[in-house]
Amino acid sequence: TLLCNPEGGVVDDVIVYRLKEDHFLLVVNASNTDKVYEWIKENTRKDVSVENTSESTAQISLQGPMAEKALSCVSEFNLSRLRPFFLLPGKVCGINMAISRTGYTGEEGFEFYLNPQYAKEVFEGILDGAKNLGIKPVGLGARDTLRLEMGYPLYGAELTSETTPVEAGLKRFINFGREDFIGKDVILKQIESGVEKKLVGFEMTEKGIARGGYKIFNAEGEIGSVTSGTHSPTLEKAIGMGYVKTEQSEIGSEISIEIRGKQKSAVVTKRPFYKREELGTR
Repeated sequence: TLLCNPEGGVVDDVIVYRLKEDHFLLVVNASNTDKVYEWIKENTRKDVSVENTSESTAQISLQGPMAEKALSCVSEFNLSRLRPFFLLPGKVCGINMAISRTGYTGEEGFEFYLNPQYAKEVFEGILDGAKNLGIKPVGLGARDTLRLEMGYPLYGAELTSETTPVEAGLKRFINFGREDFIGKDVILKQIESGVEKKLVGFEMTEKGIARGGYKIFNAEGEIGSVTSGTHSPTLEKAIGMGYVKTEQSEIGSEISIEIRGKQKSAVVTKRPFYKREELGTR
């Protein structure tokens, strides 16, 4: 779900788990922990208590087409009980934790929430227990490439306190049936009247990799800026996302990216940049 400010900008995109009728767990972007904690305290009723458990919670993510098999190597957890975006208690490598069927890679995956003192033991236990499957440790760089291939927005890049869900193409995550929510008036007005800029995906048609902050042009001049860009190992081409003027956001629009002082051709394309069933398992 999206947390918005009064101007409709995105404070953060979070996952909310309902643990009990009146007990919720929010998973936020790590860099936004303090900001979101303060936002929640400022915008909750007096009869609601809020606790920041970030320092007492570790998260390990297991992602990829072999994730289920890998988890089965180190856990007797009944995976059939766990639906996407649900959270259940279980054991991995003999350690108690909460297990969710979530991730930000576009692949099958799980995320584990546990006491930090056991994080190293579980991490190494998974690598050892599933080594016959070819499991490998990866960092945020790999995760960022995967999420970009899927066209997923990232907070601090595509999502900021100055960009709204409408501009980012995230209307589907807004429940307009709610009587009220922070930023509702601004967001409704944007839906009715339109927005000046929209988030688009693009593929480079000339050699070059676009990076965040690079300017986007068309034949008439500057029309926006890049938010994320990389070389896609799956597609074997350079891809990216950025905000452009709404009238230039149509799929197939020819654009150029200023890379190191030179204009490099690109074209606006659909997101996600590919579907798994089109290319098979990565």
